[in-house]
Amino acid sequence: MKRSGAKLCFFLLILGTGLAVSHPLTATEEFRAKLLNNSGLFSDRMITIKIKIEGYTTAEDISALSKIHDEKGVTAYMNALKNIDKGVINFLSTRGLNLRIIASKVEKTESGKKYTLGMERQSWDTETNIRVDRHYLYMVMELEVDENGKGTGILYKSANFNLGGSKIIDITDSLTPLPIHNVRQTK
Repeated sequence: MKRSGAKLCFFLLILGTGLAVSHPLTATEEFRAKLLNNSGLFSDRMITIKIKIEGYTTAEDISALSKIHDEKGVTAYMNALKNIDKGVINFLSTRGLNLRIIASKVEKTESGKKYTLGMERQSWDTETNIRVDRHYLYMVMELEVDENGKGTGILYKSANFNLGGSKIIDITDSLTPLPIHNVRQTK
């Protein structure tokens, strides 16, 4: 009886270690920044944004999405993509809305890290209407921070990206970006 209990504990230890190693990037990372806003007549010119990354897009995520696309078609793929939740971007103004992150990656650079975050294309404040067409379905935010967690970024209000390959998220097309200033990591 003691021998089978020891085997079970050993098995659970191995399983737990395997799960911990296979998901190393699950810690939440948070940033605050200022977005230079040029839309809306009565909008705030600088909007404080809070970025909360709760996970990163993995090869398994991309494989599952690819399988859905191949087996069930584009509509099922788009619905599956809309249900992914890798974090949120909060626009902290009186009229601000939230953008859900559907794809995310982080990569090391010479001076720190670069984060790429993909969202569905939508308005981030109640005064701005964004007409979504088939040419630009997404938005992409890029943040570059140094080893102290400080840096700058860009928000592509209108963009397209591919998921997969060595880059995980690859921006394929975009319109003029908005600059993001005073990026600092808070967690």
